[in-house]
Amino acid sequence: MKIKIRIPKLKFSPKYLYALSAITIITVLLALGIFLYKNLYQSITQSEQIIVLKQEVAPDIIDMNKFNNVLDKLSEKINPEKIEWQHLKNPFIPSAINVINTGLEEVTPEINEPTIAEIEGQDNVTQ
Repeated sequence: MKIKIRIPKLKFSPKYLYALSAITIITVLLALGIFLYKNLYQSITQSEQIIVLKQEVAPDIIDMNKFNNVLDKLSEKINPEKIEWQHLKNPFIPSAINVINTGLEEVTPEINEPTIAEIEGQDNVTQ
């Protein structure tokens, strides 16, 4: 059993060949133009802008003491000192502070509230 495959013969007339070559040439020229624009022209304009911007920058002398002072303040702000929680008073324990209003002045008696370290040492915390 023989299978016959017919391949149609393509007829190339000069009219189609000229059109195909013209489209190919236009496509190649367009790709070349895009390549040159992105890689050559834009690089030249960016380098010109850098030269102009370098001339506009004012050559000011920087006071290094002030600069280092600002950096120190920023580092203190970012990294604050650690809080020693053991020495702080517990705000959730009710205290016996009563404000006595005598009509003329307010008197607040000083009461020593227990610290967290003292409370942890006790077994029971009374309210």
